[in-house]
Amino acid sequence: MSLTGSNISFYGEKRGEQRVILHNVNWLTYEQLLQDLSGQNSRLCFDEGTLEIMTPLPEHERVKHAVELILEFVADEFEMNLYCLGSTTFKRRDVQRGFEADSCFYIQNESKVLGKQGIDLSIDPPPDLIVEIDISRDSLSKFAIYHSFKVPEVWLYEGQSLQIHLLAEQSYRRASTSNAFRFLSDVEISKLLEKNQNTPSSEFRRLVKAWAKKMPSG
Repeated sequence: MSLTGSNISFYGEKRGEQRVILHNVNWLTYEQLLQDLSGQNSRLCFDEGTLEIMTPLPEHERVKHAVELILEFVADEFEMNLYCLGSTTFKRRDVQRGFEADSCFYIQNESKVLGKQGIDLSIDPPPDLIVEIDISRDSLSKFAIYHSFKVPEVWLYEGQSLQIHLLAEQSYRRASTSNAFRFLSDVEISKLLEKNQNTPSSEFRRLVKAWAKKMPSG
């Protein structure tokens, strides 16, 4: 693997993540790095020659697990399908893009991918919901990547609150409620994530479980 001809535009280590952004990276180098960094808790996003390598720190992972926990309890409570594929690699050479989200979920399209050994986004649907944690706020914007794959919904947490973004014709639009979980709002989720900051994990789990049981479905 060679990075000859590439240049590093940014290296950052802040509250939640370590990030490296490389420019002028070819597809073969991207695929080689995917293999070399496999199993090392790094997440790679590739956007037409620009590559971000992100390594999460504890605060980042705590938020990710909190969001996954919220969705799991809500799905259980309302008997919804929820297939979590975590940071699975999705890529298409023909569009020169690929991503490993912090977490991703199949909900409406679960039956179309359940049991598959590999998912090919040229024929299979993208995840119904993607979660991005961006505490350092110095990352590569992933919205163009997700839009090219027609991901219906993206949740973005930037250290203070969670934003819901829904797929629109040309880009994404902010929304106050989720499409995948129509009874969940950005305000409610943000309040739970704020409580998660100083709450022991087992206590937060009980808190979310009790909250899910009390919430209305309409």
